[in-house]
Amino acid sequence: MTVSDEPATEPPAWVPVWVLPNVMSDVSIVRDQVGFMHYFDERVRVEAKRSPNLNRLLSAFKNEFGAQIFPSVIMMKVDASDPIRTVAALGGFRDAISVSAVVNSNARAVCWNRAAGLPYSDAFDVYPWTLGRDQGGLVYALTPGMQGIHDLGKLRPKPAPALPNRQLQESDLDGPLLTTLLDRWSDYKIAGNDTAEHRRLFRALDMARAASKMPGGSDANLHDRGRSVALWVSAFEILAHDGRANLSKVLALLSKVDWKRPGLRNQDRTVLLRNGKRRTEIQTNLVGATYKALYDVRNKFLHGEPVGVETLTLLSGRHILHFAAPMFRLALTAYLGLSFDKPMPNMRDNPKRFAELYSENSVFYDMQKLMEDALLLSEKPIEPNEVEQ
Repeated sequence: MTVSDEPATEPPAWVPVWVLPNVMSDVSIVRDQVGFMHYFDERVRVEAKRSPNLNRLLSAFKNEFGAQIFPSVIMMKVDASDPIRTVAALGGFRDAISVSAVVNSNARAVCWNRAAGLPYSDAFDVYPWTLGRDQGGLVYALTPGMQGIHDLGKLRPKPAPALPNRQLQESDLDGPLLTTLLDRWSDYKIAGNDTAEHRRLFRALDMARAASKMPGGSDANLHDRGRSVALWVSAFEILAHDGRANLSKVLALLSKVDWKRPGLRNQDRTVLLRNGKRRTEIQTNLVGATYKALYDVRNKFLHGEPVGVETLTLLSGRHILHFAAPMFRLALTAYLGLSFDKPMPNMRDNPKRFAELYSENSVFYDMQKLMEDALLLSEKPIEPNEVEQ
């Protein structure tokens, strides 16, 4: 779908900032002065009509086989405040959406034993070529590796060819997590509350986005996956940092989760911490033990120890990387105090309101339960007819 090249006369309310060609969304997400917009969103269409060059850029994306791609767009209100007009602010907004999609996708893939949603954060990568303010028919690129100016008419834009899926629906997002992350983003970037808690959170999200990129293309090897593990452990440690960041801090953070599945409520596992000659035993649950396995894999890769396929494989035969994203969501659950906080009325006094809130409560915790269900599978042996994703 394209729109007329005849420009609109009304002044713009929203302006495009970044084009995201690796995700074709059915949903727009708007918070304050920034929005993640799908291609057919009226705000994108109005701006595309006002700016023929934007229309040409957005409608030019095709995959390597010539099929049209409908990219998503990060947009900003034309009168957005200065704190929003930074790469860090816009990146934090994007990271909140990216992590909310990735944790949901990975948990569903484990539980359903099939691909679902957007498993890799590459889907939210920004296209490097963008329009200038002069509307002069030129495109500009400014990256750490390139500075370029070229003719828009000669641009043949394409998304990344190796990604497995580009469709994003509302059900592919972890709604409770995303809402809370955007609340924190607004408090951090709009209200200007530059606290250590906010800084840790958004640095951890940035690291999680790096960790959840596809480990490689057709040349991906064992060491690419080891690097992903190392980045995931860094994301956990940033989140748990309170002057120091180590294994015990992450396990302490995970211990604060209000577990919903009975199989995770008991601290029935023992994790051994080594610090020189000192040995400390910590009681934890299956999730803590799985994180310890992730931590140990990181150390083996980064410390130059011999590694093989078995290094990345749990005793159950399952791949350790499949559980990093759901486990990170549970760490975020504890860090954010993610809980349903609407008071429940007495069922006899107000049965209708009780039923409404009971349903809301159930929906709110569905995502946490999904993450816990995924982690419970970490120690379940792979069935003979089951295929590891």
